Amino acid sequence: MEAKIPIILIVEDEKLLLNAIARKLEASGLSAIPCKNGKEAFEILKNAKVLPHAIWLDYYLKDMNGLEFMNALKANDRWLHIPTIVVSNSASPDNVSSMLALGVKKYYLKAEHRLDDIIAAIKEIVEKERKQKTMEKPKKILIVDDEVLVIQALTKKLKKESFLVDAAYDGEEALLKVDKLKPDLILLDIIMPKLDGISVLKKLKESKETQDIPVLILTNLYDDKKVAEVLRTGNTDYLIKVEHPLDDIIQKVKEKLS
Repeated sequence: MEAKIPIILIVEDEKLLLNAIARKLEASGLSAIPCKNGKEAFEILKNAKVLPHAIWLDYYLKDMNGLEFMNALKANDRWLHIPTIVVSNSASPDNVSSMLALGVKKYYLKAEHRLDDIIAAIKEIVEKERKQKTMEKPKKILIVDDEVLVIQALTKKLKKESFLVDAAYDGEEALLKVDKLKPDLILLDIIMPKLDGISVLKKLKESKETQDIPVLILTNLYDDKKVAEVLRTGNTDYLIKVEHPLDDIIQKVKEKLS
């Protein structure tokens, strides 16, 4: 889900400056989430249903420095594409070089730049990222399940996330639709009429044209042997439906496609 108003996560340990940045951002038409240290920022990221559009980061925090923050950010598939801008009291050539190598978009010295100028730069970065996303071709998802309610619920959620969605209600129909649709990812149930999910998966992996399509098995059947069999095929994950809410499944889809 995409927020209408761009969200900026501010990570700054000087309380007065943190509040001033938040007020300035909100006065500029942006939404601000203030954090006083790195740990608090990562807790917010872990629990966020909608990720921030950019991060405003002080280099020297009380619990970690900018390099530690960026390494942790880039280690998570869900967060690694969030644009980050560093605003710091110091900027040694080594620090700036290391941070830019980790993907930081801009590195500003606090004493040399007004808040309004930095906010203008952030707006430009966010707008550029948004335009790039709208230009990207939507990913195609094929849902294969014989339960109509499951397909309806998944389709509704995936379409909200701007995916193109099609569905098949048995294994044979799934193979026909894979050939026609060329999906970017398949959500696949195991127990289905005509051809079960494991048989569909084997046929997909036997063909050079379909063997690299990521597959996410969604089932209520837990069987150690089947799980092992599925995971051995490569580029395939296994989720138990009753153990994972829809939001978890959508997040897993995004991770597989990132």
